[in-house]
Amino acid sequence: MPPESFLSTQKPVRHLALRRMLAGLLAAATLPVMAADVGNWWFYVTNDRVADIQELLNEGADPNLRTADGQLSAIQAVREGSWGVFDALTGDARIDLNAENSLGETALMYAALEGQEQRVNRLIERGAKVVKLGWTPLHYAAAGGHTRIVALLLDQGALPNAPAHDGVTPLMMAIRANSHDTVQLLLDRGADPEAQTSAGKSVVDFAAERGHRRLARALSDLIAERRASRPTGQ
Repeated sequence: MPPESFLSTQKPVRHLALRRMLAGLLAAATLPVMAADVGNWWFYVTNDRVADIQELLNEGADPNLRTADGQLSAIQAVREGSWGVFDALTGDARIDLNAENSLGETALMYAALEGQEQRVNRLIERGAKVVKLGWTPLHYAAAGGHTRIVALLLDQGALPNAPAHDGVTPLMMAIRANSHDTVQLLLDRGADPEAQTSAGKSVVDFAAERGHRRLARALSDLIAERRASRPTGQ
């Protein structure tokens, strides 16, 4: 075989080997970002192992990881009472603060439900949405009777009459919680006491079925006064 034939057959092989070597180097360089070992992730989330979670995040672990049933890491942290891990996750620049779990819940909604006013503030400052379709952070804050957070969300543009998919309003959730201060605040900020769910349930019904008799009477009186003050025919 002539020398030139030998060389001509080797050049492509050498180029292929070079490409493979470069590809391997690139893969190694990006490995921490693309494939961080997250084998103990959920153990760390459950046990509020902040330093361990932070180490995984620094190695490239995704703060948006979900459980097998679709639960977001940040929400799972709240459910476990792992607030240090929650702060580490929600403070990561890569997290999607408006990601929803299978029920349409966000990290902001859980922080609002748990009465975490400072965390609610921080999440909003970082871009968490106050207004969304269906259940909202305002519903969840009202459900917990967290009046200060309800006020904060309203100040940030939350809609006092936002209906969930079944027509439930934040006022109805505050009534269920028997939180008179939250109910009064929502009414003062424009919540409609005559709203009904898609099944026809009224705010008075919500109070009565929970045994909140004083609140039920007060709401009945308020609705009667509103109707009496309207011009005939309205």
